[in-house]
Amino acid sequence: MQLRRHRHTCRQNLGRKMAQSKATAPVVHRARRASDESRKAAWLHSKYSDDVWIVSDTHDHQNLKRINFRKLLSDGRYLTDVPELCASTKECAWWMRDKRFSRIDTATTQKNYISGLLNIAHALSWRGKFSFLDLDAFTLEDFVEEACFGADALLHASERLENWVQENRRDHGDDAVRRMVDPVTMRLLPHLIFKECNLPPTVGGLPRVAQILTNLAFDIGVPPPIDGTTASDLPALEPLTQTSIGRYLVPLELMYAMRRKMDAETITFPPFPDVGANEMAKVRGKASSRTKTPPPEMALKLMEYAACKIRDYSDLDRIKSATASETREVLTACWIAVATFTARRFKEIYALEDDFVGGETPSGGCLHGSDASGWYLHIHIVKTLKEKAWLPVPLMVVRAVQILRVISADARETSGKGKKYLFMRSTLGGRAERFRPQSFLDSFANQAGALDEGSIATTAPWHWTPHQFRRFFCVLYFYRWEGASIEVLSHFLRHFDIEMTRKYVEQDPDAASFFKDARWRFERHFSNTIASGERVVSGAAGDRLKLHAKRIKERLTATLSVVSPERVGARLKSFIQQEGMVLTPKPWVTCTCPKTAQAASTAACRLRGNSATGGEGPDFAHAEPTVCGGCPHAVFEQGKRKVLSEEIEHLTAVKERAGCLQTIFGELEAARLVQLEAVHESSFYRAVSAKDQVL
Repeated sequence: MQLRRHRHTCRQNLGRKMAQSKATAPVVHRARRASDESRKAAWLHSKYSDDVWIVSDTHDHQNLKRINFRKLLSDGRYLTDVPELCASTKECAWWMRDKRFSRIDTATTQKNYISGLLNIAHALSWRGKFSFLDLDAFTLEDFVEEACFGADALLHASERLENWVQENRRDHGDDAVRRMVDPVTMRLLPHLIFKECNLPPTVGGLPRVAQILTNLAFDIGVPPPIDGTTASDLPALEPLTQTSIGRYLVPLELMYAMRRKMDAETITFPPFPDVGANEMAKVRGKASSRTKTPPPEMALKLMEYAACKIRDYSDLDRIKSATASETREVLTACWIAVATFTARRFKEIYALEDDFVGGETPSGGCLHGSDASGWYLHIHIVKTLKEKAWLPVPLMVVRAVQILRVISADARETSGKGKKYLFMRSTLGGRAERFRPQSFLDSFANQAGALDEGSIATTAPWHWTPHQFRRFFCVLYFYRWEGASIEVLSHFLRHFDIEMTRKYVEQDPDAASFFKDARWRFERHFSNTIASGERVVSGAAGDRLKLHAKRIKERLTATLSVVSPERVGARLKSFIQQEGMVLTPKPWVTCTCPKTAQAASTAACRLRGNSATGGEGPDFAHAEPTVCGGCPHAVFEQGKRKVLSEEIEHLTAVKERAGCLQTIFGELEAARLVQLEAVHESSFYRAVSAKDQVL
């Protein structure tokens, strides 16, 4: 059976790892094993060497909790039978009560964290790893994704139980299952089934596991394990809260922080160098993830469709003659534009007001600025400023507001409540009615072809909600040059300072967490596509990343590990984080310059602006293709050649015009053409994919 084969594979892997460690020892300094004498504390009411600890609060020794290290692993052994893995877990449990590393002073908190770490240990064994030294960036990525959905996802509990039931009933009929029935009560004995699957008995409380047992009981004609339950489909895995996810991630971060004190094997790299375990849990947790982030390609497709609608109705006379259904579509497109580029909350956009009544220029009311100098939108910011503020916005938002002014004019005139809401319209009966975008988003997305991707957890069509559009700005920031067809969107963005708006948006704690999540996902996407060869890169930083990917592949091959783009990409992402690289996509380049003074001293844009000292990170005000061409932090990509090619074509056409070189401007453009051609040749044509080099 599959589980027996898995156990055999685990033992083979263990033997191979032991043989390798003997052949290459000493790989890591192994400190002396902690003893009962060296591990005494007022909060520990057992011997350190005991399989079960009784622990108490630091300030209340009567509040006792039990921590059982005799955890069943996926190969049938217990944690206490694997000395190195057990030692690491116990040492982490011991040192996490040290004030130098954490503020944990209650038995309950300690038990919760160790319960999470015990599940991590089981998950390691499921992958054939029996030491925290074997935890790599690829496996950690899996753990983070699975931890978001709890012990069931991390242990693959319901999946393994379902496989066991199917295999036994297929090979032996119901007789194999009936052996697990109590002859007296005639009920299933879950602990026997869990033992067969090498699952710890604690999984019995998981909803999907409980439902599998209930369905099995009904199938073989015995009472369900819990009275009153009925057979039904398995419930979906539910995302955990920030606190619950932290129980899995914080112990890993503590283990690395305590590595020099622990007398056991530990993690060899910082697991969350960019944000920390608590911030990672916050970003990925239920509290901040109730609104799912749509796939980037689908988000860009919907944005582009909305931009096209706004462009088509920029002729304001056309909107006056639009039908009711056309008006709904345009209102939906305008909502998407405003929500995307302001990253404001639903209620803040819903309450957007304007008292502009017409004139020669569109400036006035909630808009201020011009096409030449840039535009600003006056909008209420509830959570942080608690007042109205002027936000920089692109031309698309300006055009959307102009359209909204026309649509809402009659309603604003007749509302009689002193409210001049832009997202309002008049009904056929002349009554003022607020526009509710949630009723029309899915149908609008269906027309855009942005409804059929489905989410990660289900194959059902994606469901759009107004709250998702706050995340669109983050998606746009990282993915707008990832090959999507966004020509119309690019037209509206041509004079828009997206960096300025990013800084403004990040002042909002919620929006800042969206950015961190989007950045984390983009780094993974960026690393995986370099590893797979989909992203063809060059430039100083690009060559460095390809070389590191090659070394990762060689190390994986040398240790007989599976070599895949995802595994190489995960380790490459870890390298990017450890080096402090900050990925900032630009139309012609991806900048990796860290936000440090040392990096600033070598950044070409800083040198160009004579600001190499006294600053941190890049200075994008002085960044452009000819500057980035020789920068040590630049990653050039074949997918971004189009930007340079179009400018070279334009300058070539200008150069060929009669008499153009007779002016000073003609000479400057000719000189720039030479520079651009040199960058184009040196930075793009010599690009080789990591696939050609590595995989």
